[in-house]
Amino acid sequence: ASLVAVQSAQAVRHESGRSALGEFVDALGFVRRQPRLQDLIFFVILVTFFGLAVLSIMPAVASQMLHGGADTLGLLLAMSGAGALVATVVLVPIAQSARKTGLVVSGAVIWMGACFVAVSFSSGLLPLALLGVFCFSLGAPVVITMALGLLQVLAPPGMRARILSLFVMVSFGMQPIASLL
Repeated sequence: ASLVAVQSAQAVRHESGRSALGEFVDALGFVRRQPRLQDLIFFVILVTFFGLAVLSIMPAVASQMLHGGADTLGLLLAMSGAGALVATVVLVPIAQSARKTGLVVSGAVIWMGACFVAVSFSSGLLPLALLGVFCFSLGAPVVITMALGLLQVLAPPGMRARILSLFVMVSFGMQPIASLL
């Protein structure tokens, strides 16, 4: 019933006569001129390639590093999900109220890197590995959510959809490639 009451006030898009590729090139040109947008997209690329893709190697971490089986893998993935849930419910609202959002995003990326290092030194130590996985999973929702919000705020209305499509391509479209690396 509440959806029926929502009034849409969408702006009518004027056709530019350009192809989708031309519009995409315009978005890349705009990002090239905006250092803050470049930083945000770079952080999203880092999280995509080194943060989200790490889940694809968790079976090897469970069996080779921790000498466990399916139960160990289940614990690792559960801690990853728990960290992401805690970050989404607790940390993201706190991060969104911060005044220096660039520092929050870069701090979350550095935090994830430090936690990756902790996991790499947890060979045979399941509690340390679980804590490390939980901790690095706290960072990805902060980076992705903050970057998405900042991209929307920093992009002008006429360029916003193109910038967001670039974000989606970089963050979610590159995950299969990142998993292969």
